[in-house]
Amino acid sequence: PRTMRVLPFWQPVFAAVGAADAYVVAVRHPRSVAASLFVRQQMPEDMAYLLWLRYTVPFFSALLAKPIVVVDYDRTMREPRAQLQRVAERLRLPASDPGELQRFENEFLDAGLRHTAYDPDDALGESPVAQLTGQAYRQLFDAATDRRSPYNAGFWRDWEGLANGLESLGSDKKMT
Repeated sequence: PRTMRVLPFWQPVFAAVGAADAYVVAVRHPRSVAASLFVRQQMPEDMAYLLWLRYTVPFFSALLAKPIVVVDYDRTMREPRAQLQRVAERLRLPASDPGELQRFENEFLDAGLRHTAYDPDDALGESPVAQLTGQAYRQLFDAATDRRSPYNAGFWRDWEGLANGLESLGSDKKMT
């Protein structure tokens, strides 16, 4: 998600140089993010969810009308070849060399760095921030599994609702 935060800087640069930008957005289950943040800095779960929302929701909207494919981290770890092929298809990239796909799967991915794995349907909690995080994650997961398309106007109407929900949480939730 931190990479998304630099879009406001890079998108004008891409436009100025005439680059045809396209995006692969990797989404990780918010409970995995919260678990990592707790281990690293003892961040409470709702604070981690709020951080996930603030790093994702406002910046994802900058991808409207851009070539985009959403991938789920856990699915990529389970089926890397299929996910890389899906990315290539969605972004109309040339097919990958099978040997390179094999090397990516065997030499680049490191399952030992994956400390948690949650089912996409695992509930996040009852708090308003957990509920909103669950809605945002579900929408991105649905895009990552081709149940919803980020090329559909309804997707973006729903995303705007998430942005409004994040705004309505207010500034009473301080970030650390």
